[in-house]
Amino acid sequence: MGLWIHGWSRRQWREPPAVELDWTSHFDRDTRAVPTETVWRERLLPELREARQRLASRPAETVIDFRGKVLLSVPLAVGACFPEVAGDRFRVEQSTRGETVLWRSDAKPTWRRLQGTEHESAPDAKDLLVVFQLTGDAGPDVEQFLAGHPQRFRAVLVLEPEGGPHDGAVGSDGDAVASAVLARERIRQARVRWRTATTHLIPYAPAGCCLFLGQRLNAMGAVVAYERTAAGGYVPFLTVETG
Repeated sequence: MGLWIHGWSRRQWREPPAVELDWTSHFDRDTRAVPTETVWRERLLPELREARQRLASRPAETVIDFRGKVLLSVPLAVGACFPEVAGDRFRVEQSTRGETVLWRSDAKPTWRRLQGTEHESAPDAKDLLVVFQLTGDAGPDVEQFLAGHPQRFRAVLVLEPEGGPHDGAVGSDGDAVASAVLARERIRQARVRWRTATTHLIPYAPAGCCLFLGQRLNAMGAVVAYERTAAGGYVPFLTVETG
């Protein structure tokens, strides 16, 4: 069953969807204008939850076919609304090195490893900053972001592939699932170790990885996702409650 979300632009695929959400009026690719957190909370997230209700009657074995040209935080929110623990499974269109393939959220994880580095930033703070960078290095922008938010984060956790982030770091849905599973566990461990309340997440990864990670962010409390602005740096984009 198809779930289409139009963000940067409208597209049509072969099979008509069961649910179609048109959010193009809230996004602008040229200026990278995105919805405010208020618009997300009061309009877009309720629409996403309604979409889940409309798809709830599907047969248990049905895979949700997710399509859309959207920011990375959108598939993250979709995954959080359709968690793995509820039995939701996805197939998502993913462009990889010029080729468009279909990734499944129930693919068998590969042996791909995810390394994490973390350090304490502000001992009296209560929040954790997570940088999920697989296909590119967000380091310079993150440094600028941290400089603008002194004493905001108790600790910073950077998750990246062995050997560092690069264009070919995620080659299959099995790699994407492995990265999501390992990221979820590293974030859980860091939350316990640093005793943090809210998790702030900067994604720099394929959309499919963000969707699969969102599905696994259960029992994580509030997760604030960030997006990069046209001028560089990051701004809060949406908050999802994961229980």
